[in-house]
Amino acid sequence: MEKAQYIVKKRMRVEGIGGRVNLPYGTSLEAVDGLILYNGAAVCATTSRNAHLYLARNDDGRGLERGALTTAITKRLEKRDKGYQDRWDLVWEDETSQKYRHPDHEDHFLWGHAFYEAPVEDLQHIAGLIGARGVTAMDSTKVIADLCAVIDRMNVIIQAQAIELAQHGAVAHAEEIAAARAAYARAIGEGVGP
Repeated sequence: MEKAQYIVKKRMRVEGIGGRVNLPYGTSLEAVDGLILYNGAAVCATTSRNAHLYLARNDDGRGLERGALTTAITKRLEKRDKGYQDRWDLVWEDETSQKYRHPDHEDHFLWGHAFYEAPVEDLQHIAGLIGARGVTAMDSTKVIADLCAVIDRMNVIIQAQAIELAQHGAVAHAEEIAAARAAYARAIGEGVGP
């Protein structure tokens, strides 16, 4: 029985083998004998298009990074701009990229299944080769911290506006504003002791 770990690299809302699935980013799954399972139900085959689009192999704990890289590489290569053919020429000439070309297609380049499970270092090489950007996995903690900083700044602006309005006698909801400020402070952990 062959087992492998996978992780959702992009929200997966599809009709799976075992029924409809809606799996958020970062959800862990297990593959057994080529079938990816979630809560015991089959989602898709490890070599399927759905697996390649939404999931990344995660045995090494670097699945989100692997997923971000494969997505960035494929998006960059699909972009039809003036550098389109130049990027593909680089891939065709690159020894590392050639390891991941689908073996059944001699006259055009298709990524084989191995590309989607490639070592992160090989994917970083290919991404650098073609100038793929945005190839880091989403750091949820950083995103939340950044959003909190934006909310904090907006709160300062709103408080300043409320003070100005109060000075002009335009604010009749001082108690509601004070309660909202207190709730916000509690939510972000201000004034909460150890």
